[in-house]
Amino acid sequence: MTRLTITLLATLVLATVTGAKAQVNEQDSLALVALYHSTGGRDWTNNTNWLRGPLDTWYGVTVTDGRVTRIELADNGLKNYTDIGPTDGTIPPEIGDLLQLQVLDLQANKLREAVPAELVNLTNLELLHLNDNYLEDLPDLSALGALTTLSVENNFLTFEDIEPQVGLSFTFTYAPQLPVPRPRDFPRTGFEGDSVALYIPVGGMHNQ
Repeated sequence: MTRLTITLLATLVLATVTGAKAQVNEQDSLALVALYHSTGGRDWTNNTNWLRGPLDTWYGVTVTDGRVTRIELADNGLKNYTDIGPTDGTIPPEIGDLLQLQVLDLQANKLREAVPAELVNLTNLELLHLNDNYLEDLPDLSALGALTTLSVENNFLTFEDIEPQVGLSFTFTYAPQLPVPRPRDFPRTGFEGDSVALYIPVGGMHNQ
């Protein structure tokens, strides 16, 4: 009787531990849902199991001990869709809640606007690939002590975005960059021969 009781107890404990490992951290789940919606997940090239199956079966996602450790969605059609058609997607600030993330690979998509400042919360991040998008602002990532590789070439970044990262211990690829985009309020009408003044402020210390 005693032996049976001990066996049942051990089985129960093992089942509890196994269940705990299968349970993915809630803020990690919410961060991935935010990424899905802000980048038009339903129209990705591959969105296998996203928002349907267990989170550790979602395409491009690796889960370790209940936490998301890798997101690998390179060249996967990340953008967004509105009622009038496709638009460029954005990286949501919730990405900064993935505190155990080690790899973030979103290269070769159609992501625009700023890289969220919340990215500096990812102190376990080792590889960050954001190259070949249309990103316009990059926060200072010098506090990410685990970072070994940062790739941001072929975006709309300026010296203001690049200078804080130069000279740090990680491998940093930042050139070339796309031409600075035309201002949204740039006049679209006029007559041949008209003079137009175009002013585009670009930050940084080495733009001369």
